[in-house]
Amino acid sequence: MVSRGSEKFSCALGALLITGAVWAQTTPTGSPPPAKPTQSPDTPQTSDQVQRAQATSQNEQAASASTIGEVVVTATRANASLQQIPVAVSAYTDERRNLVGIENESDIVNFTPSMSLNGQFLSLRGVGRYTNELGTDPGVAIYVDGIYTNSPDYLNQPDFFADRIEILRGPQGTLSGRNAIGGSVNIIEKRPTDDFHTEERVGYNNVHYLYADASVSGGITQNIQGRLAVSYSDQPTNDGFVRNLANPRFPGSGNTLLTEGQLNFDPTDNLNVWVKVQNFQENLAATYGVNPTQYPGAVSYLAGGLAPNPSSLLPPASNPEIGNRFVVNDNVPGVTQLNDDWTFTTQITGKLSGATLEYTGGYSQYHFNSITDLDGTALTAAPWDNQIAVGPQDHEWYQNELDLKSDGSGSLQWIVGVFQYSERYSAPFYDEEPSNPTLADPQYAGVGGCTFGNCPLAPPNPTQAFYTQVSSLNSESQAIYGQLDYKLTDTFKLTGGLRENWDQKQGQTSYRYIYDTAGAFFAPGITALDVTPGTGTNAGGPASGSRHGDWNALTGKIGAEWQPDDTTLGYVSISKGYKSGAFILGNFVPIPEAGPETLYAYELGLKKTVAKKLLLDADVFYYDYRNLQQVLSVDDTANGGTLITSDLIDAQRARSYGFELESVFSPTDDLHLTFNYSYLNAKFTEFTNTLFPGQQIFDTSMRPPAGCVVGGTASTPCPGVPHNNLNGNTIPQSPANKVTFNPLYTLHLPPGSLTLSATYAWIDKQFYSVFSNSNYEAPSYYNLDLRALFQPNFGHWTFILFARNVTNQLQIVNYGTGSFTSGPANLSPAPATVYPSSGQTTYFINSPRNYGAEVQFRF
Repeated sequence: MVSRGSEKFSCALGALLITGAVWAQTTPTGSPPPAKPTQSPDTPQTSDQVQRAQATSQNEQAASASTIGEVVVTATRANASLQQIPVAVSAYTDERRNLVGIENESDIVNFTPSMSLNGQFLSLRGVGRYTNELGTDPGVAIYVDGIYTNSPDYLNQPDFFADRIEILRGPQGTLSGRNAIGGSVNIIEKRPTDDFHTEERVGYNNVHYLYADASVSGGITQNIQGRLAVSYSDQPTNDGFVRNLANPRFPGSGNTLLTEGQLNFDPTDNLNVWVKVQNFQENLAATYGVNPTQYPGAVSYLAGGLAPNPSSLLPPASNPEIGNRFVVNDNVPGVTQLNDDWTFTTQITGKLSGATLEYTGGYSQYHFNSITDLDGTALTAAPWDNQIAVGPQDHEWYQNELDLKSDGSGSLQWIVGVFQYSERYSAPFYDEEPSNPTLADPQYAGVGGCTFGNCPLAPPNPTQAFYTQVSSLNSESQAIYGQLDYKLTDTFKLTGGLRENWDQKQGQTSYRYIYDTAGAFFAPGITALDVTPGTGTNAGGPASGSRHGDWNALTGKIGAEWQPDDTTLGYVSISKGYKSGAFILGNFVPIPEAGPETLYAYELGLKKTVAKKLLLDADVFYYDYRNLQQVLSVDDTANGGTLITSDLIDAQRARSYGFELESVFSPTDDLHLTFNYSYLNAKFTEFTNTLFPGQQIFDTSMRPPAGCVVGGTASTPCPGVPHNNLNGNTIPQSPANKVTFNPLYTLHLPPGSLTLSATYAWIDKQFYSVFSNSNYEAPSYYNLDLRALFQPNFGHWTFILFARNVTNQLQIVNYGTGSFTSGPANLSPAPATVYPSSGQTTYFINSPRNYGAEVQFRF
């Protein structure tokens, strides 16, 4: 049943719909036409589009400090130049990305102060997501044309489609609301143009990666415009930056195809309708983390004892991955397939007398399937050597948002709105041994005192999975919000906003555990045993469960702006952010729940343009961050539990503070120097086991102290190094320092214009876990990219040469270790000198040095 919030939501939605209906009936037919609806706050027809269609030289695309300040952004739901909004925001237009070579998520991270990305974990100022367990949420909201998505993968889709990418740092508690506790990313795609416009590009690099994009846009009738676009990429199966010694299909190889169609319709002077349909297809070989210092490993667990799986007994001396960061040795190449990925988006904008009414709605769905090598080796001698993980996913979500905004230039500006979001997610996965037929017909373990091989048959197991988990999640979210901006004087403005959020989640899960006696005891398989808790004679709770969560929060912002002249903006704000409560599915213990995260942010900023040559954006901030959701191994034996379990707990409190600077200096029209810097200090100040107070938290990446036991009995060994608290540890993904420098210079030669660009980025060390030890520490690194763009005088063409990671630096972007039990590192009698105590080291890395060429055509 929907909470009391739904009643308020329905009333507010009805009020706005009635307002729109009244307007439709009462607006006089002869009233003066307002500004074109396509220039409304959420559907801007930006100056960038005009520049793309009209630019005849590369120099016209190069932005001086003053023109960067004039970039139109919609970060505050109103068209405004970058230097006129009181928010810490980085904006990357299509032209700027093309000039400096911002092509993927790693490039965006390098340029953006206080930003970090670890796979699916996107963080701004140390605030983001720390686990991808189903039932948890990201902390940075991502919007594509106003539609919310919880995946940062959209930052890695072809940049050819994006007109502008805006990254707002700090909690967006009023206008973005749910799960924007760390900030938000707004991706605004290119829109149809009135005049005919076509754009194509083809690129190729040294590992034979090919990409090709094309679009055509223009008027269809007097009041209808359309746009069609397509993007294709292909990587040969036997090439890439990472090689697989055991299989000819290399990680990441394959192809992608993204197609899109748009229509923009102006039925009247006061009404605009925009519709987008997009389809994405992906068929790639799975990517794997590399293990350059350790062997892969796995273990089995039975009756409190650990037994090594034979596939983990590959000694370091014969491991081909040792010393080579770009080699894996997995007999299963794996696949990642994306099918039925459809997105439908619409925006309907109506002009009232003194206000704009806008509806934004969208629906997305996809089916994703992945197969990956689970045992981490090329061994196939025994059935249990060949293990795979299969993970199909079905995901769909839709959103409706309606807002009413004031128009004009009066002292009072306002916006009110209602928001609704619904999500359905099904995520089963199977850990299988496809060459082990014993698993297909398991028996119950020990029923009636039976012996192995003579126990009652359990239900069939046709997938031959030794672990099966089927989980689903339904999420609902509603909100109402409003914000006022009041100009007290010509130079001083006050802002206040509130948002009420209601969130619900319903999760279900079931699981099955089949024990392979052959894999545990190095002997021919006698049988497979169904040891799922709650079945046969096994204790430990049911093999299925459900969880329901219902949360609400009031968030908002108060702020003040001071603008003594057109080149200066000072601002101060206090805001509150919120991330929905969470639970995890698929655990062997009662499913825990964590309450919402909250963050109180205090910020002071200054934006200044000097003589149209120097642009400075600087801000300082302080965060009071509460109830950070973490999944960790905790001790519940003193509270009636029987195992050391992986549970969702809250880190009670953390604090962060920092400084950020973005600057552009343009001493001449042809020379532009960009310099960005950020400092971040983010620490836990209160972090104990909240789920089982007084009990310890375990770092499973390290060898436990000698004699370490839990639950008061030596029969339960510690799973790692115990901690009473983690106070003082660094918040994950919080590099203390980041520096970016980009000089851009245009030479005017007789045959045309040549623009030279170099981007240097340095990222400080960071931890990818709440345990601030070397096992989870990614070292600092720097990156140097070079780019040359030549545009001949005859126009329309651009020729590009590029080189990325020129100095071939090792750039670790996801670093961690498996449990110390993930291999024989800490199992007797293997000494630590033979098998290091840190267990399995695995990390993902950026590409090594690569280079290539690109050709572009615009007309």
